Amino acid sequence: MNENLTPDNVNTVYDIENLHKGNPDLAKRYLKSLLDGRFQFVKDQKLAAGQKGVENATHRVDSEYTPDPNDPMNEEAGTTERWQMVLEEDPNAYLFKIGFTSAAQAQALLDSWR
Repeated sequence: MNENLTPDNVNTVYDIENLHKGNPDLAKRYLKSLLDGRFQFVKDQKLAAGQKGVENATHRVDSEYTPDPNDPMNEEAGTTERWQMVLEEDPNAYLFKIGFTSAAQAQALLDSWR
């Protein structure tokens, strides 16, 4: 077991299991943070002018400015689009990059440590 293992150098599921052997509380908090951090807001649909959109824990409205390619320094010449955003699981989240195949797999490991 690597006694110096910290979340800074956790690169695999095996590393998390080893971290748990040396520092169970840290490993639990770290895995919980990976589970909680696996979501991102993604574009769902462009909103029409005047359309409100939904805003709550899983939805938000974002604005995206695109400069005019013919006059990129003139902010008034560009266009702003409003987008409905929805919170989704990010398939590229670090949780999956280190080898978990699903959130359920990570949650099962976390539950086994309680």
